[in-house]
Amino acid sequence: MTDQPDGAVLLAEIMEGLEGVTPSPWAYMPNEFDDWGTVRAKISNAGQSYGAAVSFTRTHNAVDYAKHWKDGTDPYSDNGKHLARCSPDNIRAISAAMKAKDSEIERLKATVKQADLEHNETVKLLRELIKDRDEIIDALVTLKGGEADG
Repeated sequence: MTDQPDGAVLLAEIMEGLEGVTPSPWAYMPNEFDDWGTVRAKISNAGQSYGAAVSFTRTHNAVDYAKHWKDGTDPYSDNGKHLARCSPDNIRAISAAMKAKDSEIERLKATVKQADLEHNETVKLLRELIKDRDEIIDALVTLKGGEADG
């Protein structure tokens, strides 16, 4: 079984890696004549879009490629679409959402801790009241000269 990477470390590395990356938004094959696997980013001031072809090694053979060509489909579409979803703005949004959740978890932990303290104080007070009640009953029994009723 492969060890899972530490999510916090991985996110920190990904966030550091955003420096200098082509800005968002990214899109998968947004232009009519884009090649298979093309992911393009924001249009530049000169009207050009930044792009890169992504063609991860797959198990396609010549027959598979011919079928994709004939059908007008892209054998790398899943990879390209996934990379487009990993744009810098999306990664920053995920990081912000995780930080917000972490803050909420810490707030809830503090609330639970406070409730636990209050619960413990309530239990302590109830025990003291029961002890006081028992002492009063014992005193009444002694004054009455016998056993307490019921």
